[in-house]
Amino acid sequence: MENNYCFLAFGELALDAIYEKVDDKIKLIKENGGVSAFNTLYYLSTLGQETYAIGGVGTENKKTGIAIKSLKDYCTNTDYIKEIDKKVNEFFIYRPQSNNESSDISEEVDIGRTSPTTGKSSIEWSDKLRTSLPDEFKSRKCALIVSNFEPVTRKFVRSFQENCNNGIVSLDITTEKIFEKYSCEEIIQYLKSLDFIQCNENTARSLCNKLGIQSLNELFADSSIKMFTVTKGSNGAKFYYDDNGSIKEFERKPKIVAPMVDTTGAGDAFHAMLLMIYSKSKNKIIDEKYLNRAFNLANALSRVVVQKEGARLEPYDVLFPLMDEINDSKDKEEILGL
Repeated sequence: MENNYCFLAFGELALDAIYEKVDDKIKLIKENGGVSAFNTLYYLSTLGQETYAIGGVGTENKKTGIAIKSLKDYCTNTDYIKEIDKKVNEFFIYRPQSNNESSDISEEVDIGRTSPTTGKSSIEWSDKLRTSLPDEFKSRKCALIVSNFEPVTRKFVRSFQENCNNGIVSLDITTEKIFEKYSCEEIIQYLKSLDFIQCNENTARSLCNKLGIQSLNELFADSSIKMFTVTKGSNGAKFYYDDNGSIKEFERKPKIVAPMVDTTGAGDAFHAMLLMIYSKSKNKIIDEKYLNRAFNLANALSRVVVQKEGARLEPYDVLFPLMDEINDSKDKEEILGL
């Protein structure tokens, strides 16, 4: 039986439209594929993992190719992406120019649904995505990545859990605004059905306030949660994890804080490496050994991402800076899949 996972991401492909203030004018710098789950999938593909995009993409504004290009071009299978008769969703990312090396990456960019030039919103999630796991994956060992609470996503997650033996589901909560549409009961029920969860510390604080809990470790009772990761930008990350029924906390700070050019996608890259290292671990146990190894490499990858423009870097921009970190690891052969 295969030990590693193949990776799936579910949702609706979108664009990241990156703007910057240049000479007192706001200008569009770059458009690229977006959505956290698919950014994470992209980095897993770049790191040599088997990846599949499942869901849909809008076609009305003829930006379908941009949304799908950086996945398809770098070995992610997009056969399960359905074309939808609607506009491609766009996230508008306003990147302030800053050379402050100590800035917190969770506060460095403003990501919203309203264009800084037109004032219009361009986010409307479709409910026309498939809700059942494709038959191909029912006999596979898979990890599913999602990034929202939408009803169609929850239906797909349930289908995945019912049909994929030994599968795991990981959610990246991208913003506290996600909580506004749902009751506390809906949020708790969904979160407790998942295996891995990640968000930044501002979102974690908002989640606790929304649910009326003092700490995220309260979510672990009667749940499937294996690990809840809270990213803290230049201050590292905090991990809550289940150790044979005992909920433990583990925190790490990076030894190196890189100068930041664009923080978009840093959390997605971090998420990708955590999942990859878990996938390659032989015993699939979360403990301090796994967390130390995974943090070192996840932080190294996100450090590369924040020093370049955009959420998805070219593979050679990702891999070469990582090699020193991988070569220094005692578990190099396992990490590289040798």
